[in-house]
Amino acid sequence: TVLPQSTTVDFAALTDLSEVLGVAGVKKGTYTSALITLDYSAAQIVYDDGSLNGVSLTPVGAGGQALGKIQLTATLDPSASFSVTAKGASQLALDFKMAASNLVNLSAKTLTVTPFIAASAAPIDSKQVRIRGALAHVVNTSTATTGGGSFTLSALPFSTLTGSNASLSIMPGDLTTYEVNGEGSTGSTGLGQLAALGSGTLTVAYGTLVSADSTTTTTSGGTDSSSVASTVTFAATQVLAGGSVQG
Repeated sequence: TVLPQSTTVDFAALTDLSEVLGVAGVKKGTYTSALITLDYSAAQIVYDDGSLNGVSLTPVGAGGQALGKIQLTATLDPSASFSVTAKGASQLALDFKMAASNLVNLSAKTLTVTPFIAASAAPIDSKQVRIRGALAHVVNTSTATTGGGSFTLSALPFSTLTGSNASLSIMPGDLTTYEVNGEGSTGSTGLGQLAALGSGTLTVAYGTLVSADSTTTTTSGGTDSSSVASTVTFAATQVLAGGSVQG
């Protein structure tokens, strides 16, 4: 299970943004499919017709029936499998295709839903990526003239305040911008302000995911064996923390 139960997702906000979901408890192995459950029983769907409040739509199935929970199975590409290893990190990108999934009927004020989700072990698009979570710790090795340092965030997706123990290393640069409790800064100054906040502070970072594989070879009894470990980090371009984080 990746998401906490009853997670509210604003799909409109994800049109130009990707959200990082993190889970530390997935068993190691190779996965062939992903199961996604969507609950439309309390969905708030608004069509923007230019008016102040828009038009509220009722979600229905292909046969016109009211919608509750829908389960989708996304089959993964066998030639680009999603594998989870011990002490490693793996990526699985999910893309909810809004245009292919929804048909608006303004006269009936309904939205016919036929959900379509694409899944891939490689990044699906080049959207800006957001990771939101509690600040774990900061390593400040940067100076006024050189970049450096890092900080670690847990992964609390969307608007949730509780989640798994999954965490990700964030790599800022000397041009990374910060807004900490309403005060703007860049580079080493911003990283220092972040370090002063302490662990547990709600933080949001925008940037891109960066993955790299490293191969380790060990010899036992004259036989060589190799293992591949994946390292996933996050290159941050903007960081919000404390009172600067929405909610």
